[in-house]
Amino acid sequence: MINMNTEYQITQRPKSHIGMRPDCQRCESQALKNPVYLTTDGIGATPYGTHCAAVLLGLIEDTDSQAAARKALTAAVNRQREIERTERIKAEMEHQARYQRYLDETGQQASLEALKGYRTRQEAN
Repeated sequence: MINMNTEYQITQRPKSHIGMRPDCQRCESQALKNPVYLTTDGIGATPYGTHCAAVLLGLIEDTDSQAAARKALTAAVNRQREIERTERIKAEMEHQARYQRYLDETGQQASLEALKGYRTRQEAN
């Protein structure tokens, strides 16, 4: 039985790891070509191989094949990217709505000066 209730989450590669080929922190495979970075606290990022990451995420059993791991992990990464994309779109829409409310409250038209005033108000809050 696969445990989908896991404390691990997929995260982005830290900027300090760009260009590096780290070792898997679970099985110690060396110089991973495509490490998967996982976090348990939303802050840190630890590198794992594809198979180990899929196991830790609860996507596959430890005895499943590398191909099964790759397939499951690809689907999980795609879901994560879609969630992040949706969150970015929602945040942008909320930002635009706040800016429009600011314009309506101040009676200004969208302009560089209005944007500066809006940013000043945002920083003050």
